[in-house]
Amino acid sequence: MKKKPSKTGVGSSNSGVYRINSVEFKHRGEDYIAPLHIRNDFQFYLNLRTPIEVCIQGEWSKMEAGEFVLLPPGEARSYRGTGGEPEYLLIHFEYEGELVEKLIGGQRALPVSIQELSQRLVEELLNPRDGAEQMIDALGVQLLIELVRCAHVVTKKKAAEDERVRVLEQYMKTDFHRPLGREDFSRAVSLSPSHVGHFFQKKTGKTLISRLTEIRIDEAKKLLAQTNLPLTFIALEVGFNSYSHFTQLFQRYLGCSPSKYRGQLQ
Repeated sequence: MKKKPSKTGVGSSNSGVYRINSVEFKHRGEDYIAPLHIRNDFQFYLNLRTPIEVCIQGEWSKMEAGEFVLLPPGEARSYRGTGGEPEYLLIHFEYEGELVEKLIGGQRALPVSIQELSQRLVEELLNPRDGAEQMIDALGVQLLIELVRCAHVVTKKKAAEDERVRVLEQYMKTDFHRPLGREDFSRAVSLSPSHVGHFFQKKTGKTLISRLTEIRIDEAKKLLAQTNLPLTFIALEVGFNSYSHFTQLFQRYLGCSPSKYRGQLQ
């Protein structure tokens, strides 16, 4: 079923104003291909069944079942099957606002919280009842609103996580000279001691200790190059609790001892 444009397909939220132009569910054969084309409205394309390929800006990429693309007006696009019989949901709409831009681009997975809503929309298209057109409009607008809300939440969460990483980095660069443990890091970013290390490693690929050691070694290199301070003093100055530990880690990170490193600079 294809829902034709109507004057009722309008919805708004804090994320903008949406006007539904059409909603379609399509089942295609194994030879499915949508030639390169351009539309003058936004297009939400949700792949429902079997993997297909999508071409955006001249580049082909695979789109799995459960993934979608959202394309702006004027963007050239093409789709083709990779075997099987594709099924997909299309929503063409007009939009006034800014937050939809967060979703424009390559394919991504439909959030779990919206999957049931998309299923209800498909069911309404396949089995229309009295008032189906209005219901399809309402579900289409709701799906788009929820999609943008999810993107906004993810963006805010990422910004908050990035800020925590920045705070931890700055904390280490400022306080590298004193003993630092998980409790110190956890207080700096309001995370539990058991979670803060896992969080930092997930975001940066490095443990807190390895990153702190890198910072201490970098500071030691500066002192070795710029001063004649004794090596034992430098070790304590940059936060190592013993000269032997300092030498061991310096050798591991740079492949030479602190004394040899200083000698190479002279």
